[in-house]
Amino acid sequence: MFAAGLAVTAALYYWTDVSRVLLFWAAFILTRPLGATLGDFLDKPLDHGGLALQSPDRVDHPRRHHDRMRFGAASESRHDRRGSGCAALTK
Repeated sequence: MFAAGLAVTAALYYWTDVSRVLLFWAAFILTRPLGATLGDFLDKPLDHGGLALQSPDRVDHPRRHHDRMRFGAASESRHDRRGSGCAALTK
């Protein structure tokens, strides 16, 4: 279904005068689910059928690292305090 939609979009691009902006957004919308599916496959653990290339347990987000370097521990996100409830806010 996605391939057919992309083929129609490509045909409209090459053989008609349909707005290029409209065609861009059509292609963008059609490819979003494919990118999400590929990303899930790459990130999914090996025992669940994925490739486990990037796991949140093993990879620190560069933005959080930058914020920690710039602002110290006060910049930790709510994800860094997971499971600690309100106690983390009163430390």
